Amino acid sequence: MAVQLKVVDLPDPPSAAAAAFYDDWLPKVTALLKPLPFRGGVGGGVCPSDATFGNADKPHPNPTPEGEGRDVLTLALPPANHTHTPRRRAAVQSLAREQSPA
Repeated sequence: MAVQLKVVDLPDPPSAAAAAFYDDWLPKVTALLKPLPFRGGVGGGVCPSDATFGNADKPHPNPTPEGEGRDVLTLALPPANHTHTPRRRAAVQSLAREQSPA
């Protein structure tokens, strides 16, 4: 599932913008990257007994996105001059490293 988050209202100085991003926006970003909660009985629900379908070796599919994270998160940052580039790049790289599988 793809999600876009539009970041707004960052201050002009690069250090203040970085602080505002980490304080105000990072919690929203990490919340979007967490897996969705599983609601038993909705979508895939409980798996019927294997004897019912004769599929002892095949797990019951769950067609809902519950329990899965987002495939793509796009951060749309407001325009800024070149002095913001290193901090922005570092923030995105850190998020990518934290979310990548080991």
